[in-house]
Amino acid sequence: MAELREHRVLVRYAEPPSAAAEKPDTKEYYYVQDLITGFNKDCLEIKKWSVATASIVAIVGQGGLKNLSLVLLTILVLAFVFWITETIWRMNQWAFIRYVRQLELKPGAPQISRKWAEAYLGQATPEPAVDPEGSFRAFLEHFLRPRTFLPHGIVFGLAFIALASSDRWRPAAEPEQPQRIEGSVDVRLIGPAGGSGAAPAEPRR
Repeated sequence: MAELREHRVLVRYAEPPSAAAEKPDTKEYYYVQDLITGFNKDCLEIKKWSVATASIVAIVGQGGLKNLSLVLLTILVLAFVFWITETIWRMNQWAFIRYVRQLELKPGAPQISRKWAEAYLGQATPEPAVDPEGSFRAFLEHFLRPRTFLPHGIVFGLAFIALASSDRWRPAAEPEQPQRIEGSVDVRLIGPAGGSGAAPAEPRR
């Protein structure tokens, strides 16, 4: 009787296999969320290094280098490199965001991404796009987004404008040609006795 009673208790409180299989893995969900947060921190570091590097190059170039065009060109190239680096970081981050959205489709899963979209965008998080994150179209999309564009695009634009308007890249002005005066010139000759005479000069042709 005791064995039968224990068996009945185990059967009563045992979880059905189907329910256990449908239960979402919250550990995996929150682990991916931590990865997404880590990408945000890395992108902030990239932004700080972009501004700091441009400032250091500008200060050092102003004090030690005489070639302003070289300084501006260096700032332009560095800003573009940091811009591309953050774009690649954003592409990897968005791949994990897509995976989180797939996890949120399971019943009983946390809804952090969708609830944030409802509060910030006023609508539910849209479904992932068809284009994979490794495509060139996705690269351009992340490259031109304001969260990636700032501040690299501003530094790049200012350096490009300053470089284009510098004197080094302007065409050299043509030297002025001496004006030719038409007419006759009265030439007076002074002799050894102090006398002077005038001789009309031939007109220039």
